[in-house]
Amino acid sequence: MKESRLKSEKEILSKGKPGKIFLIGSSEILLDNVLDEEGNGPNSIMLLNIFDYLNNQEDIAVMRGKKQRFNPIKDTKPFTRFFIKALNIGGMTAAIILLGIFVFIGRRTRRKAIQQMFKKSDE
Repeated sequence: MKESRLKSEKEILSKGKPGKIFLIGSSEILLDNVLDEEGNGPNSIMLLNIFDYLNNQEDIAVMRGKKQRFNPIKDTKPFTRFFIKALNIGGMTAAIILLGIFVFIGRRTRRKAIQQMFKKSDE
């Protein structure tokens, strides 16, 4: 057998340095539609905190400013609320009923057309 030209200086390490790993189910979180340019959104802050933690800089993650935003729901007029409720309750029900009627009519028309095809062939 030929002797290999490659020679190793060290053998296998019995113990390595401790490390950390973070597993994300998809790389989609790194896209522009999830992260904002300023890095102030909740996803951006979470990723920056993860990177700081993985680099053993937990103190920076704790110091990072967490902006609290007050985003109240706009008050709507009673008529608007009533209209939306009626549309959700009655409108959806009416749409389902109409869809059922259209399906029923379509099936009945198809059945009659098939019956007409076979009546002509019998004569």
